[in-house]
Amino acid sequence: MSKNRKNIVQFSVRYDARHEMGDWISPDFPDADWNAAIEKGTPPAAPWYKLVKNYVPALINHGLKDYENYPASKFPFVSKGEAIICELPFNKQITPYLEVEADAGLEIKITTDNRLNQINAYYTTKQGKQSFESFSWMNGHTVNYEIPAGVKVLGLKYRWMSVGDIAAGSFECSDPFYERLWWMGRNTLFVCARDNFMDCPDRERACWIGDVADQASYLFYCMDDAGRQLLKKAIRITMAYSHEGVYGALGPLRLRELPTQSLQFVDQCIWQYYLNTGDKETLRYAYPFVRDYLNLWKMGADGLPKRAKRSMDSWNWSDWGQKGTVDDKVILDSLYFMALNSAKKMARELGRKQDLSWYDKRIETLKKGFNKKYWTGEYYSSNASKFQDDRANALAILSGVAGQDKYDAIVENVLIPNQFCSPHFEWMVEDAMCYAGRYDAALKRMKERYQSQVDRKGLSTLYEMFPKGGSYNHAWNAPNTILAKHIVGIAPTKVGWSEYQILPNLEHFTTLKQVVPSVKGDITVDIDRHEKSYDLELVSPEGTVAIAGVPKSIGQVVEITANGKTIWSRGGFADSGQGITTAGEDETHLKFRVPPGTWKLSATAE
Repeated sequence: MSKNRKNIVQFSVRYDARHEMGDWISPDFPDADWNAAIEKGTPPAAPWYKLVKNYVPALINHGLKDYENYPASKFPFVSKGEAIICELPFNKQITPYLEVEADAGLEIKITTDNRLNQINAYYTTKQGKQSFESFSWMNGHTVNYEIPAGVKVLGLKYRWMSVGDIAAGSFECSDPFYERLWWMGRNTLFVCARDNFMDCPDRERACWIGDVADQASYLFYCMDDAGRQLLKKAIRITMAYSHEGVYGALGPLRLRELPTQSLQFVDQCIWQYYLNTGDKETLRYAYPFVRDYLNLWKMGADGLPKRAKRSMDSWNWSDWGQKGTVDDKVILDSLYFMALNSAKKMARELGRKQDLSWYDKRIETLKKGFNKKYWTGEYYSSNASKFQDDRANALAILSGVAGQDKYDAIVENVLIPNQFCSPHFEWMVEDAMCYAGRYDAALKRMKERYQSQVDRKGLSTLYEMFPKGGSYNHAWNAPNTILAKHIVGIAPTKVGWSEYQILPNLEHFTTLKQVVPSVKGDITVDIDRHEKSYDLELVSPEGTVAIAGVPKSIGQVVEITANGKTIWSRGGFADSGQGITTAGEDETHLKFRVPPGTWKLSATAE
């Protein structure tokens, strides 16, 4: 049995092979003495009610695999009664398997190295040769078998199941630290996805929707259609189990409202899902729940949102991290502002013109009230003597409630010196620093926060807390978002990746390679920078337009070619007859509109 039935749904299984029924699923199995099945009715009759066809693809079954340190050549051997530690290539969801020859009545225990693992397998042997695969999945970096002395071990393997192809999205770069960090982030995302997205695959396996919003930020750079469909499921289930205008975490088992997570879910999950997929049907389904939820707040005389009554199971939680540093008021009001703006975009997409003025009025009122009450001249705070919160100030930038004239002050006074937040907010802090143009500081902070984890060669996923603590595979780590969206600079600019940008911010990187499994097809970006030159190789799928940028940081650009033909020369665009047009320029990039196809853009500078 599981140690804590309050936390986790699944059970550990004890299997006694001495009592097994044989091949009972075979059509030829003698079942004459079984009770006949009872017809319960045809849906939508009870107990089935209205059934919905599962749109999430089946898990990929990778088959039985050898452990890294126990290849087939190591078998057979006779157990000495000591623990057998079998290494996985990285932390993944597995069902362990064994083949042994043993006397009857001996118990074999299988667990993992994960201290928070609550799922174990117990197998009691029958006489002779036999095999067994655990009925419940578990996760870890190693699988540990306790096999009694004298048992002949014929084979040990594991079966890995995953949501889609883990190799669908990839990232490579000239700095091994960030490349390994990406790999660890990707592994964390996949080990926290199965029949829904979850906070962790050990302690709870629960659909905390703030964690899901964090996962959504980098899901589209890492996962194929199976991941997108699983996010659709998370959105629809969350909304389906709403009550009295409230939607929250943990449905269908529980409706746990964390207002900050429910507000975060609007922009960073629902809107991002639509922006990346173009799935208007799901947007149309979710929008009324969003509108009702935002209407639970009323605007106060100070221009800030007020809510008189919380739900029955409400938790006023924003983040872990350093105690006494969480500025909850600024965080919630920033997230409410962010949610208003994203809900307005939803209304516009769905043709809900009657709702736009409601959003506009609240957005205008809140922006004025927020800046009047919380801006200190150097940063935002509800109590300047107590809070200089990196979370709250990052959200002020990301939500748009802070004007660009405040960005530098926020970064210098708060986001650089104060490292208070947990990984749940860390990617948002770095995201805000990048929007403020401080890519160097964001990368430096990322390295400081994750260095000790990246340096642990036996660790392949990321912790719940900094520098370590809680689960060692927690969904809310999202450094991949920053590396893809801001450093490679690839992100959708129109719904469904019909248009996207590649505006790299190279900093110290000399090479960057990204494969994005977009809804339109794989996008491959390969960047190579040398002194006074820049090459961008791009494979762009049909139905897209890429806004490709040449960074001005390489020097005074003299010429740019596309597939060997000049498209820009000494300050002016040149039509090469290939369908590429100018997209203008800004302080950081020369930009071009590039049609689908395989391209090599090369720039030389002086």
